[in-house]
Amino acid sequence: LLEKYRCVDRTLFSSFGHEWLGLLKEQYPHLRTGLLYGDRLTPEATLEHQGAVLDPAAAVLVYEGRRLPLTKNECRILQTLLEQKGKVVGRDALMERLWETDSYVDENALTVNVARLRRKLEGAGLPGFITTKKGMGYLIDS
Repeated sequence: LLEKYRCVDRTLFSSFGHEWLGLLKEQYPHLRTGLLYGDRLTPEATLEHQGAVLDPAAAVLVYEGRRLPLTKNECRILQTLLEQKGKVVGRDALMERLWETDSYVDENALTVNVARLRRKLEGAGLPGFITTKKGMGYLIDS
């Protein structure tokens, strides 16, 4: 199945003129995700950055045709950072989003979750996807 889509990939990029190539490359992650996963992902429900497509409903990140399953917390962290792409998201804001409680949660819990997410992203070929701004929080560069 994937070989079939690799052929489609090569054909799409080689068939169009240069003026269309930029637009096609920009839309390519969405097109490929749609071809591979059909109606399981809807464009409105996904977030995309650097060719990686996050489906928060399924807690899955799709990158280069591979599905990377995420834990609930990893997915919420990534979703929050992608929704605020280019902006620093404070640790307090992330902790509120993750645990949605007034109970005390050790800040180390957030650090551990971000570290696990970074390892997964690096293993998938996305090193440096999340940047730390010392004393401020985390961000995904736009």
